[in-house]
Amino acid sequence: MSGGSLLDLMVQDNVEDQKKAVERRLEERQVATTLERERVQARQREQEAEWRELERRAAEQAASRPAEIAGLRVGMRFQMKNCGPEIDGIWVVARVDPGAAGDQSRRLWGQRANGGEGYLPLTERKALDALHYGILVRLD
Repeated sequence: MSGGSLLDLMVQDNVEDQKKAVERRLEERQVATTLERERVQARQREQEAEWRELERRAAEQAASRPAEIAGLRVGMRFQMKNCGPEIDGIWVVARVDPGAAGDQSRRLWGQRANGGEGYLPLTERKALDALHYGILVRLD
């Protein structure tokens, strides 16, 4: 026996076997981790695809509905009361700028029903408040 005693060789073989076992376990963990990561990523991709589909459907539905503010759409008539002679009377919604939901710049413009001069701009908040307090009355 060259190079060492039988005990030394057995210890060396045992150490090498332990190193190989540790390397195998590490490799198995890496493979398992990679597989789990791929599963998680696949689930995330599926969820993202579902969200994109929901967003697409919501946008499609929103685009198919006519723009409205406080229940008023272009061409609908409304009456203003108790605001003074310049504003009191019947108006027709001439334009609606829908913006994004909850956007403070959402507004509509009313035009005199009899074709008179002037436009009445109303933000969504003002239109809702006027409707609530009975200052604005929908006629259509």
